[in-house]
Amino acid sequence: MNRASGKRKRIARWATGLVAIAGGFAAWHLVGLHVQALDGAALDGALCGAQGAMDCESAVHSEYSELFGIPIAVLGLSFYTAILMLAFFDRPAPRTSSRPFRPAAIATTTFGVGVGYSVFLAVVSIFDLGTICPFCAMLYGVNLVGLVTSTIWAGQGPHRVIVAQLKQPREFFNGWTGVFAFAFGAVLIISTVVLGGPADEPGPPERQGAYAPSDQAEMRIDQADYRVSDAPAKGPEDAPVHIVEFSNFPCPFCGELAATLEQVAEEYGDDVRIEYRHFPIGNQPQGHRAARAAYCAGEEGEFWAMHDELFKHAPAHGPQQLERYAAKIGLDQEAFGECLDSDRAEGRVDQDVAAARRLGIEGTPTFFINGQRFQGALPYDVLSEIIGEKLQTTP
Repeated sequence: MNRASGKRKRIARWATGLVAIAGGFAAWHLVGLHVQALDGAALDGALCGAQGAMDCESAVHSEYSELFGIPIAVLGLSFYTAILMLAFFDRPAPRTSSRPFRPAAIATTTFGVGVGYSVFLAVVSIFDLGTICPFCAMLYGVNLVGLVTSTIWAGQGPHRVIVAQLKQPREFFNGWTGVFAFAFGAVLIISTVVLGGPADEPGPPERQGAYAPSDQAEMRIDQADYRVSDAPAKGPEDAPVHIVEFSNFPCPFCGELAATLEQVAEEYGDDVRIEYRHFPIGNQPQGHRAARAAYCAGEEGEFWAMHDELFKHAPAHGPQQLERYAAKIGLDQEAFGECLDSDRAEGRVDQDVAAARRLGIEGTPTFFINGQRFQGALPYDVLSEIIGEKLQTTP
């Protein structure tokens, strides 16, 4: 029986290693998709094309694609590499086989954590994003199979492994946890250095919208030059302070400003009117489509609901994604589809673009507060100070 048990554990050990290799390949592909997302490119591939509820774009661009600022895919790649190292180098001996932090036990615990996090991400994908990322789903399955094989390798259930580890925390500091930590950390550091990050990349002009006080123009512009009567708006027409923003849905700084303006609307109520105008950037064709989608939602009285969805999932603005957002906020699908490619939607967006060009706007977000021009995602405290000054000087 002991010989049979030992053989079963050896097979499970190598099976765990194979599972880690499969997970590593899927995670590596997701790292590549994350790089594409940082570059603002649409995601290609048979599995990642938007096909109804199956696509990668919404997941890769969502707030759940990172944990503590690190892409989940990079963490996954580091995790699977560390598990593979444990399976490869493990040389179990009878006298150490019961230690709570031996390779099999470490693999069991970490795969258990992976399964728990997979459940969380799956729930988020289905009920929040409304999509399933095929490669993410593959990793969910990998984690589940890995938990099974590592459990057989350990010779006891995950709950017993975890209890034993909690009872002997001092055993954590041993060579095997060192191997795991070294492999995990090495891959994480290398991947992070290779990938860099949005803050390290120059990016296109619309991504360079960080606020700098010295850049803000002091000149006043006549309202007729930047305001139109049919712009989507929050707040009363006679509000003492009006903010008119020229914005672009794929632009990350525009999303930051949108969140800040939402806070402004809540704090200042009827004292502030916020108006939205479109300025999709030429090198991002999905920006124009997203702007048309917002306009069409506005025809059904749901501009701001679509506005929030577009920024939440930016820049996942492909045709299937837009249909999904429209369904989520309760739009008439037939009317929305007809409007999206209509001349009136294109003309309305182009009208805003032409106005922005006349004003000399080159990047987003650019906005006007009572005729004074500003650019960039101003933080709330700066905006609040400016609004306070306008309220004091406006009759």
